[in-house]
Amino acid sequence: MITMTGEITHMPDNTSSREDFFDGSDFWTVEEEDVVERPLSLFSNMYSFDMSKITGLEVHDRDHSRILSQDDLDLLPDRSSLSDTSPSSPFAKDPADNNIQHFTCKCHGSASIDQQSGSGDPSARHPSTNPPIHSSLLCCYNASRHSTVRNMFSGKSLACRQQLYETLPSGDAFRIVEILPGLYDDPVICRLHVTRITDAQMSYSALSYTWTLDDEDRFMRRANMPPPKESISCNGFDVSIGKNLFQAFRRIRQPSTSEMIWADALCINQEDVRERTQQVRKMSSIYKNAFRIVVWLGENNRYGGDPCTEFSGLCRIVNRWRERGAQSVRVPRASYSSRYTGRVYDTCDEPLDADDDIWSDIHQFYNLKWFRRVWVLQEIALARSSMVLWGTFEINWEWIGLAAAIIRVNYPRLTALREDSQRVGPYSYRPTLNPRAVPTGILNAYFMYRISRSQVYFEAPRFIFHQLLTLTRQFKCKDPRDQIFGILGIPTTDQSPAQETPFILPDYTKSIAEVYQEVANRIIDSSGSLKLLSSIQRPAAHRMSDRDESDGYDDGLPSWVPQWRFLITETLSPMEPSAAFDPAGGQPTKRKHDRDAGALVIRGIEVDKISFVNRRLNYLHFTKQFNNHDELESNELQASHYLSQSDLEYLALTLTAGRDWYGLPVHNTANHLADFAKCLLDNSLRWSLLDSAFGAEDGDTTPTRGLDRSASSTDGASGPGHSRPPPVTEEMLQRLARNGRADRFRDSVATTVGSRALFTTASGLRGIGPETMDEGDVVCVLYGANVPYVLRRHHVESDGYRVIGECYVHEIMRGEMVQRLSQPDSGVRETWIKLV
Repeated sequence: MITMTGEITHMPDNTSSREDFFDGSDFWTVEEEDVVERPLSLFSNMYSFDMSKITGLEVHDRDHSRILSQDDLDLLPDRSSLSDTSPSSPFAKDPADNNIQHFTCKCHGSASIDQQSGSGDPSARHPSTNPPIHSSLLCCYNASRHSTVRNMFSGKSLACRQQLYETLPSGDAFRIVEILPGLYDDPVICRLHVTRITDAQMSYSALSYTWTLDDEDRFMRRANMPPPKESISCNGFDVSIGKNLFQAFRRIRQPSTSEMIWADALCINQEDVRERTQQVRKMSSIYKNAFRIVVWLGENNRYGGDPCTEFSGLCRIVNRWRERGAQSVRVPRASYSSRYTGRVYDTCDEPLDADDDIWSDIHQFYNLKWFRRVWVLQEIALARSSMVLWGTFEINWEWIGLAAAIIRVNYPRLTALREDSQRVGPYSYRPTLNPRAVPTGILNAYFMYRISRSQVYFEAPRFIFHQLLTLTRQFKCKDPRDQIFGILGIPTTDQSPAQETPFILPDYTKSIAEVYQEVANRIIDSSGSLKLLSSIQRPAAHRMSDRDESDGYDDGLPSWVPQWRFLITETLSPMEPSAAFDPAGGQPTKRKHDRDAGALVIRGIEVDKISFVNRRLNYLHFTKQFNNHDELESNELQASHYLSQSDLEYLALTLTAGRDWYGLPVHNTANHLADFAKCLLDNSLRWSLLDSAFGAEDGDTTPTRGLDRSASSTDGASGPGHSRPPPVTEEMLQRLARNGRADRFRDSVATTVGSRALFTTASGLRGIGPETMDEGDVVCVLYGANVPYVLRRHHVESDGYRVIGECYVHEIMRGEMVQRLSQPDSGVRETWIKLV
């Protein structure tokens, strides 16, 4: 049904009335995909009209390639001349006017068309058909006694435009690009239309893509060249757009019907900071109101692999899981198809072996640039439905996300993927931290799938904004402010109830430093917690010289303000509260005002100074043999290192910062110890038994110094009046390692020690912290935080500290320091700590 209401504002000369203007069943025709012009009466079962509002007129030439001005309306013939199409008609009086064939009048309205039943129910349509039209219409009065009704968006006449972009009206106005019909190799011709988001619901698709692709990025870095551009015609102007967007337009374009698309690079005037700010604030509404999201991964390229092979692999993973997990009723079979032939490709249900070549292909697929772009998060999260296009093939986003979820959960068993990730060829992928961690692309796809509005198999997780910001930090963007602005459209629990007001308002007139400090203060105020400090990651000196991502680190910002564009390693702070991560003993954040606006003054306890630091942590240590010997006899282990079972437990929790292979706090200490013991029996990680592993010279300190660990040990004989428990022998390791899994423990260590250092304090406490720490730094417990922090005196005579980063010290993780405040002669005191 198409319904329009309102008032006619202009009609041609000699058209005496509204009824006369719209009179005649053969006067109005509708353009359809397979029909050029036909009387409207033939479509009466599909369309009905109530036209009472005409908001403006436009004059076009016959092929729509030239748009004339409003002044040319005087050249239109009167109604009586329309029956005369001979050379003597008034329309041919001036040869210069021969191209004027029809005028157009813009009408607001909406339509929904069901080609099968006429019901207008969008759910009854095939997914490949165009979405129902909820937009304005362009009604064309044709000099040859025919007219067409075409779906267009209202806005200022294109004839009046002297430039591509004009100032958008206030409110929810935005632009839509209409890609005119054409074949793949035809020039790309499109039009920008202005409409309101509320008027355009379900009438357009939104494009999710990257401005450049991986191969283009590599070329630009090598040749120091700007991004490649292609030329299109838009509103009669020659416009240069990115090559990837140009290829997307060619693939999306239909041969005989227009496509309505929202694409940020073209629909937003990127040179207008004010407009960019306004449109980014509307981004969530734009994606939520789109009919669907079209994800464009690019044309086939040598870095991304083959779409047919990798789509087939994704479907194979899902279908195998579907059959083995008894999900065949709940989950339909996964498939992909050719965009041009319409052929649907199904896959076999053969067993998936750990050494199957498919894992290398899938790894390569999830490493595509699109999975690393921060803006795609809200694009895919807010979508009603999403279709992924790669070259000439397409697949439902559901299967990409579900396959990532299956891999994420089962990753420890996929050893072939880890081995493949270590291979270095001309175009192969080299992991940035270590090959034991789950690849970032798979983690990103899994996270995107879990927060997707369209997925129905898992309950969508909910986060506060700081948690969302932490979980999305590995996604990349060109403008550092977009690390925050790019996720504001994703609902969080600390937004307004109506989800209409974002956590902060995006504003591109503010500097990076202003945006970072604003969001830091907002997070602390809204959460009442200091967990924000766990997001502080400072690049080490060697990173500053040899890593591009370290360029631009702002030492002028307060040290307690995270700089979100830098991701050095994973945070130690758990997402949810845990008794094993409560060094403040439940003490809430205590903050006081300071004259220095850049200072954060909070209450806490200075625990101890750092005496030794070992920064030599890398993947080689995970398999390094103890003392370069293949094996150690039981008596050698006992004689060289007097380690009890509680010492091993303490060491296992320290190496993994109290987390298991999945990144969650360890709940079963016995299982965790069994995994560590299995590693030691496999001659892996035995280097950690040495005092030098924590920076001290062998014999300078022992793992039993520091706080008393007997209360939490599992040795059986401990505490006052008991002798020291017996040391662990090789036979005891065999017993402890029963049912243990070495690979699971190595995974946990791998995700913890990357870009971190082991340290020992003056009193013998051992822990793991940022690699940027130095001897003389101070370990502190801050009220309202769930991990301790390493601080450094700003200047010798300064009362302020700079935050170096979070740390883990097992002996103070359960509020032990707060408990000691009440003990006489403990030497522990709380104080105000000024962070600058």
